Amino acid sequence: MDDDDKKSEDEAAEPAPDAAQDEGAKLREVSEEKLRRILDAHKTSCETGGKEGEKADQFAANVLPVIRDIERAGVTTLQGIAEALNARGIRTARGRRWYASTVRNLLVRADQVEGVKDAA
Repeated sequence: MDDDDKKSEDEAAEPAPDAAQDEGAKLREVSEEKLRRILDAHKTSCETGGKEGEKADQFAANVLPVIRDIERAGVTTLQGIAEALNARGIRTARGRRWYASTVRNLLVRADQVEGVKDAA
């Protein structure tokens, strides 16, 4: 193999600078679009006076007694609670399955709501 063959192989392995710039532009475009969606959602939430938060608080208040029953039955881990909720056919507020993280999020929200009620 001579130096000319080696050079042509190296050139083929490296992406063209224009391709890398195009990829960077695409990533920035996606990131800007995602940021725009997040900001729009936040703006909508502010305009509606936090109605989504109120719905989430109400959902947490409705599911919390079920979680407390599950805990009284001896299930104390987040994963165990998630499995018990799924076994009972109870879905998240978005209609999905429960996971340890969604149980944790609901319990954190419930504690925050209870803290607000206690302070009032």
